[in-house]
Amino acid sequence: MPPSTPDIDAFHRMTPAKKWRLITSMHVQARRWKRAALKAQHPDWTDAQVDATVRKVFLNGTD
Repeated sequence: MPPSTPDIDAFHRMTPAKKWRLITSMHVQARRWKRAALKAQHPDWTDAQVDATVRKVFLNGTD
C-alpha cells in the first residue's frame, strides 16, 4: 500500500456527497481557467467560439 498523506486521508474520510461537491467545484474552476486562457490567446474570438472550444476541450480531453 502506498504511503498516505493528510490530503489523501482527508479525501478518503469524505462522504460521497462531499467528494462530488469538491470534484464539481474543481471542474467548474478548470473550465473558468480554460475559458480565460482562450480569451487571452484569442481576443478576436466571439464568446460563442470560446464557449464551443471549452466544451470541445472538456469533451475530448484535448486542447
